This record gives sequence, structure tokens and C-alpha cells, in this order.
Amino acid sequence: MGAAGQPLGRYLLGDRLAVGGMGEVYVGVQKGLGDFEKPLAIKLLLPHLAEEPGAIAEFLNEARLASRLSHPHVVQIYDVGQEGGRYYLAMELVRGISLAGLLARLETRGEQLPASLVAFIAHGLLDGLQHAHELKDAQGRTVGLVHRDVSPHNLLLSTSGEVKLADFGIARAQDTKSSTRTGTVRGKPAYLAPEVFDGVPANPGTDLFAATVTIFQLATLRSPFRRETDAATMKAIFTEPLPLLRSLRPDLSPELERALQWGAERDPTRRAPTALALRDAIPVTYGATGARELGALVASLGAATVQQVESGVARTTQLARGTREASVSIAAPMPVAPTSVAQLPARRAPVTALVLGTVALAAMGLAGLALVKLTAKPELTAPQPAPVASRPAEAVAALEPPTVPAPTPAATPSLTPSPAPTPGPVATRPSAAAPARAVRPSGPRIGFLTVDAQPWASVSVRGRAIGDTPLYKFPLDEGDVTVELKNPDTGKSATRRVKVVPGRETSLKVNLQ
Repeated sequence: MGAAGQPLGRYLLGDRLAVGGMGEVYVGVQKGLGDFEKPLAIKLLLPHLAEEPGAIAEFLNEARLASRLSHPHVVQIYDVGQEGGRYYLAMELVRGISLAGLLARLETRGEQLPASLVAFIAHGLLDGLQHAHELKDAQGRTVGLVHRDVSPHNLLLSTSGEVKLADFGIARAQDTKSSTRTGTVRGKPAYLAPEVFDGVPANPGTDLFAATVTIFQLATLRSPFRRETDAATMKAIFTEPLPLLRSLRPDLSPELERALQWGAERDPTRRAPTALALRDAIPVTYGATGARELGALVASLGAATVQQVESGVARTTQLARGTREASVSIAAPMPVAPTSVAQLPARRAPVTALVLGTVALAAMGLAGLALVKLTAKPELTAPQPAPVASRPAEAVAALEPPTVPAPTPAATPSLTPSPAPTPGPVATRPSAAAPARAVRPSGPRIGFLTVDAQPWASVSVRGRAIGDTPLYKFPLDEGDVTVELKNPDTGKSATRRVKVVPGRETSLKVNLQ
């Protein structure tokens, strides 16, 4: 499951857009009555996690929590389901790039984000975070939702100028029954508040610290606490204050500098109390055209990624139409119950490369201390089409399948029930679960690859694109692998041979400046 054109319940999968610690994200189309078609993003739980109760619980926890959120600055979750042994989420498709991708492109060009857009993006991030922190249950009680992974990788920017907080995969609420162990550190080390390393449970204040570090980075293109190693990063968070913003960006206001110092206080009792309070401390320096200016910048710097997503939507829609025609020709029409997505009002223009087009899924790992989201490996998923020679550089893995010919009834799967099979040997084939358990290998056979490059690079492993740096703890089959890194902006590339050891992390860093 997972190939372009594969039916998934009421949806049809298209191009794969990204891989993450628990799931892989595809362009999808929801089909409904008549000619109803809705492009969206489909996140599938990775195949090797489909029999892990803890992974399933965490995946469904993301659906349970994020589906309650409805806000212009949060990626919307529409549906959750299971088909053919795969759990999936249907979510909003954002046509754009992640903040991490935007900053990487600005750094390559030697440019800074305009001061007006610094405040515009910061306000959008904090508005979305405040909405999450205020989430209430059916009885009107605040559930205590904490994102736990606020970073530039999980903030999506659309060509319409929208700012959206994404990926609640490791979010927690006070009422959450999760498999997360007590004392486990989750999230990207460079954005974690110091008290998290001391075992203090994640809370809204730790999200605010991460948001402040993210805003500082969007203003300066510099991650203030990130160092060469995770241990050095942790030490910097404990011992070094946030650098003075105006020493790096004199054009920014002193009010913004004071707000960021407030949000990054190491003592949580002195930190900004809420996302709303921190938002209000950041002055408005943009006008009514802020969204238009951001959208134009995203469209310019993320043109290749956005085009890839649009092409994927067009191909998937074509497949969906062909499937519908094939279905009608094979079987008589049957009523289709309206779906939750079909009944949703059109609130705003659809948006991501979230994968954004990008649902952004990147993660950092803290050796020995941090348990992070892992980027999924193509080798563990269903076979994917080979990537095209020229692919866009983006902060997520993107595979570009070949142009799909117009489907025919013989080649396109039907979404309507087919006639009952003639009794025979095939009618008694065993269920999929039994053979899957029978052939499941014993013991760990997966290792993890961490890759970084200056200023950044698109990464391929064993001939397949897996994403852009930084990549942290990307799961791969054991053995020797060839890693190819290329920066399209500088034109430089590098090839390295590394050994993947089961259960261990292999790190690689190159300079492509």
C-alpha cells in the first residue's frame, strides 16, 4: 500500500510528499457523490509500526488531539481511519514550504527575512499555539494540550501567506493515555527548555521557550543554542543567555528584543506566562498586505516545491477520475454516504507543500537523552516510483513518480464491490495478519542515520531521495549505504559511504559551501 493510484477507503493516494518518525505523507484526493473531489494530505502510519501497540496509540492520539483544533494557524485534521492494516490521517494540504525550508533558502542567498514578516510569522505561530493551549473538552475544561515539538520544521508557510502550526505527533494532554515513558525527553534538543532536561513535564511554558527560539531563528537565520553535538547544545541552553537580537539585526525593534528575552527566560517562573502575552509583547510592524508579501516570498523561494505538489494533485485527480469511470463501467452505481470532509464548509483556500506541499516532518535527536520522531525510510514502505533526476530542494523527502498514463478499467482498481469470487483455493487464503507475524524478523535490524550539511543539502540514500538536511535518526536497513548530498544553490555535491548498525545512530556531516 502507498503507491500512486492506490485506493484508501474513500481516498485515492498520489505522490509521496514526506516521511516522518511515525508516518509518511502523500497527496490524496477524497472522492464523493457526483464529481466531488477534494485534494488533501494523507498521513499513513509506517508499515513496520502497524503491529506496535504503542506506535498505534501515539498515532491515534495525534488524530484525537489535533482533530479538536480548528484555527487558521493550525493545520486541520479531517479524518482518521484504517484500511488494509494501515492507519491513516486525512489532513489539510498546505501549498508552500516549511519555515526551515524558507530560512535555508534565505541563508543561501545571503538575505534576511524582512522585519515586517518576522512579526507577521511570529504572531501567526503564537496565535496557533495559544489556541492549542486553550483547547477544552466536552465539559468545557482545559485539557492542557502541549505541542512539545515547536520548531521551524513544524511551521508551514503557504503561497496564500498563511502561517500554520503542524505535526502534533508527540503532543500531550493531561487526559492522554500515552505510551511515552516517564522521564523521556521528546522534541528537538536546540528548542527544548532547560527544565525539560531536568525531568520537568512538558507544559505551555516549554512550548513558549521553543517558540521564542524559533522566532529568534526566523529573525536572524541562526539557531541560538544549536552546537556541533547534542551535549554541547544542552550545555548552551543551560549556561548561555539568548543573544541580544539587535546585535545581529539592528533594524528590528527593541520591543521585539525584550519580548524574546522574556520568552527565553531559563527560569520558567520568569518566562512569559502565555502565548497570547508573548504575542502582545511583539509589536505589529506589518500592514494589511502582510499575508500577500509572505505568499509572494514563499511562491518565489519555494516555487519548485509548490510546483511538485501541484503536479501531484493534478496527477492524483486524474487518477481519481479514471477510477470513477472504471468503477461505473464495471458495476452499477451504488449510494455513497456523505463523508465528514465533504460536509465541511469551505473556510479558506486549501494550503501546504506540508508537506507542506509540505506536512513538515523533520526531527532532531538527543543521544542518550532525547527520544525523537524518526524520519521513515523508503526501504520499509511499499515500493515507490523512482525519483526524477531533478527534484526540488525542500525540508521534506519528496519522490516524483513518472507521468501516469490515463487509467483504464483493466488497470485501475475499482472502489465499488466486485462480484463475489468463484469458490476455490483463493477464497480460503489466510488473513494478512497471520503471515505478517510469521515472517516478522526477530531482533532489531534497523539503524539510524543523522545527516547535516552546511549550508544545507538534499540527501539521497541507495538512490532514493529522503529529504533535506538536517535529517535526524532516519531509519534504514542495516548494512553499508551510499549517501549522496547535493546543494542546488551552490552546485556542490558529495558522496559518502557509511555503515548502518542495527539499533545505533550513524552521523555524517559535510560542508557544501
